Amino acid sequence: MTGTNAPPAGDCQPTLDDLDRALEAIAQVPVLLVATDYDGTLAPIVNDPAEAVPVRESIVALRAVAALGSTHAAVISGRSLADLAALSALDGQVMLVGSHGSEFDQDFVRSLTGQQVELRQQLLDEMHRIAARDPRFRIEPKPASVAFHYRNVADPVADSAVEELLGGAATWADVRVKAGKKVLELTVVDTSKGEAIDALRHRVGATAVVYFGDDVTDEDAFVRLHGPDVSVKVGTGETAATYRITDPTDVARRLARLAGLREAWLAGAGAVPIERHALLADGRVMALVAPGARLVWMCAPRVDGPALFAGLVGGESAGHFTIEPAADSSAPQQQYDGHSLILKTVWPRLTVTDFLDCSAGRPTQRAGRTDLLRQVEGRGEVRWEMSLSLRCKLLIYFIYREVRGWEMSLSLRCKLPGTRLGLLHGLGY
Repeated sequence: MTGTNAPPAGDCQPTLDDLDRALEAIAQVPVLLVATDYDGTLAPIVNDPAEAVPVRESIVALRAVAALGSTHAAVISGRSLADLAALSALDGQVMLVGSHGSEFDQDFVRSLTGQQVELRQQLLDEMHRIAARDPRFRIEPKPASVAFHYRNVADPVADSAVEELLGGAATWADVRVKAGKKVLELTVVDTSKGEAIDALRHRVGATAVVYFGDDVTDEDAFVRLHGPDVSVKVGTGETAATYRITDPTDVARRLARLAGLREAWLAGAGAVPIERHALLADGRVMALVAPGARLVWMCAPRVDGPALFAGLVGGESAGHFTIEPAADSSAPQQQYDGHSLILKTVWPRLTVTDFLDCSAGRPTQRAGRTDLLRQVEGRGEVRWEMSLSLRCKLLIYFIYREVRGWEMSLSLRCKLPGTRLGLLHGLGY
């Protein structure tokens, strides 16, 4: 199905709508890295690699992304860095990485040892010997590797040549093999697009990464993505990516949408004014709750401690704790209970009561355990969603009481690294 990958039977398959929602969420992270492959992703696959011109809209979108604050763009390709720069026509705003992650700069070749330079020359000679059988074979020398292209060669001849390379030069000591679409590349350095993604993430301090790729070598990048990262496979074939789209034209549309979402978020679109947030406190810890019972800021074990929830400044992926009706779109009413810091958020069929426990003299004690209590009363289906901004030990209890005439079910979605989950069911309180 277009827009999905192919997980094992019985798994829920993500759709194009899921990808749209993922892009909306990742557009709101503090520091974003957007990276893509080149051939088959920014540019359609063509018979002559020298004529692989990128889709214009993709280049415009990448430049727009790179021009935004706290946002970075990169192209990671199997091509040599010089070739990639010439074909893409991307300027210094967009980072270019060539040779499957080997080339971050034009002086890379100087870092090769004499033995590696000699081994690369031997690979080049061997490929030229095999390619002499058919003029349609194409040899592409790169600083640390040699690529053997056989897209335009008849299958029997191409298969024989590839088999000979795999059984010969590919088995030589210190030679690594990278297989792509109608290309076999033998390299003298150990690198991958996954390592390039890790290096770029560290270089720019990215909170999250979006990566688009179509080839087998892009799987090395997909498997390095985690947490809020978004991985998108372009075209057919098995993949570790979470989402799938059809072709480079679709990539251009997604990049343009991501650029627009990111620009709007950075400009403050959809941000809730700070004066509309409600404060919870226990004398040591404070939390902020946005309209709709959405907890978007909380530090522990003290007010100046690390943030458990930081969605106020970093968007959804920075951590939030939301409780709301699953099917009620009406605006809730929010007010404190009397002169206390007990907050009530009220919908027609649901009430959420929030407070930080101040009992047993906690406000005067040293910082330690913090209890956030969220009492849910009402009828219908409730959506309960939580994500944390850091790894911590968190114990969650559900205390459930049935009341005659009231029915309630919970729809849970939880992203809690390093969390223990406890459930107390059927206990009165």
